[in-house]
Amino acid sequence: MSSALDRAMIDKIAAEIDDELIGMRRDIHRPPDLAGEERRAWAAMVWWVLDGAGEGPTVAYRADMDAVDDELFDFAFASQVPGAAHLCGHDLHTAIGVGIALVLARLRKQLNGRVVFAFQPAEETGEGARAMIEDGVLERTAPREIYALHCGSNPVGTFVVGPGQPGQDRFRIELAGSGAADNDAKRLVAMIDGLSTVGRPQTPGQLQQGLGPRISEGHAR
Repeated sequence: MSSALDRAMIDKIAAEIDDELIGMRRDIHRPPDLAGEERRAWAAMVWWVLDGAGEGPTVAYRADMDAVDDELFDFAFASQVPGAAHLCGHDLHTAIGVGIALVLARLRKQLNGRVVFAFQPAEETGEGARAMIEDGVLERTAPREIYALHCGSNPVGTFVVGPGQPGQDRFRIELAGSGAADNDAKRLVAMIDGLSTVGRPQTPGQLQQGLGPRISEGHAR
């Protein structure tokens, strides 16, 4: 019979692997891969499953791995790849996921249920999630809940819990009739726009503004 996870033991194990994870994050940051080009060894992780010793629900942690535009900062582990850099914290998301897995693996006898770790490529284009879903990863493990991180300018050691981030989901509506191409279509678009609390981003820059502040180097080791 497994017991509840001990916070003190979690902190102890996390402290023991802290330097290793910081080194991993910096190693990921130096040679970043753009969406769809994740070819480094750490990018081959994709899907891990950790079974606890006791019965319980299945939950998942999802980390994105791809990089975006040129480096903005000048520090010892800055990007060494022109035209690519981890400016959205995906290197942090990956290192954090590995850290969670290492801690829970050492506490497996006290863990109830199953934890699934999804390391997603091509998050920035939306293609990575689609490919993983089409490959059946959710059906194979059926997590009840999936957690993810988005880095922001919050005090170190704190989390802000929110309902999610604006996405780029799209759908197509076909109208028939004499007024479909003009008045009906415009009226429908106005009605749909009226339901939204967030304007639709027209450029990648507008999308990033809608996602909130990016992490600053002062909050990332």
